[in-house]
Amino acid sequence: MQDQRRVVIDYVSPSVNCGDFYIKRVVNEIVNVRAFILADGHDVLSASALFKHESDKQWNETRMSLDFNDEWQTAFSVEKQGFYDYKVEAWVDYALNWRHGIIRKIEDGQYVNSELLEGAEYINQVIKKVTLNEDKAYLKHLQDIFKNEDTYGEAINEATSDKLYNIFYNNPIKFLENTSKTYRVYVDRKKARFSTWYEFFPRSASEHEGVHGTFKDCERLLPRIKNMGFDVVYLPPINPIGEVNRKGKNNTTEAKEGDVGSTWGIGSQYGGHKDIHPQLGSLNDFKALIQKAKEQDIEIAMDYALQAAPDHPWVKEHPQWFKWRPDGTVQYAENPPKNIKIFYLFIGRAKIIKPYGMNV
Repeated sequence: MQDQRRVVIDYVSPSVNCGDFYIKRVVNEIVNVRAFILADGHDVLSASALFKHESDKQWNETRMSLDFNDEWQTAFSVEKQGFYDYKVEAWVDYALNWRHGIIRKIEDGQYVNSELLEGAEYINQVIKKVTLNEDKAYLKHLQDIFKNEDTYGEAINEATSDKLYNIFYNNPIKFLENTSKTYRVYVDRKKARFSTWYEFFPRSASEHEGVHGTFKDCERLLPRIKNMGFDVVYLPPINPIGEVNRKGKNNTTEAKEGDVGSTWGIGSQYGGHKDIHPQLGSLNDFKALIQKAKEQDIEIAMDYALQAAPDHPWVKEHPQWFKWRPDGTVQYAENPPKNIKIFYLFIGRAKIIKPYGMNV
């Protein structure tokens, strides 16, 4: 019985888990807002969807229309990247309620002088909100004829006119209004809707067989990738590869001399997740690759892998990040009968983070 509202707003959509999570759009897409809105009695209702970008201070408003059986709908466009907030507002519209009632009585042949006097009172509230001088003059004229029985015929014609309806509609007097909870939509850039990804191993980009590829070698491939219609180059991890328990060719569990190992077995004497495999080149070489790709209208995407090789520097520097077995060894990934000796990073005491793309 607490916090009751005469105007009820329910089943607002779109929403995910009743608004616990935000929905997603890309720039210039439409958010179609729907809600069930009702009230006790037969009063005329009105509703709006309010929305604003996170950088805006003022809410934008788009009016909702009744679709079917208490279900209202409208839509708004999201024009900037970032978060938008949106919510539904509804109210009893007494001015439109008055107009609805007087039309019914006029159609029934009733004398509506008292109703016209009521209309003059609603006009007195609305006239303070209108901005056009033409509309102000029109409303003042209506006040005069609504109060004068000698202009009764003109008064009932104007009371039912579309012009008065539009003024009431566009300048609502909100009574018993209610507002839904606020929902969110994250608006991403247009490329988030669709892009074409091309994956290759930089170490395989060399023109010469048996020679480890570099970022410079990757630059040579960019025009070919562009000509195939791709706009994103997706790289596996470019970090140093572990030497302890390194995997060999064809998924063998033991590496032979010269085997480069799995790029997902991250970490060695050359560094960890914040470092680049020395055979690929320097950080400046990687930045140059990104710039060259940008010139081809190609972006670089990277596989963010959270597993670590046994000789990853973090094993010694941050042992609390890993799961340790009772015998003092670090728990590693197992896929019987093969043992994939890659450690999962253990974040705090929450849970082991499973790696993405565990092709080790």
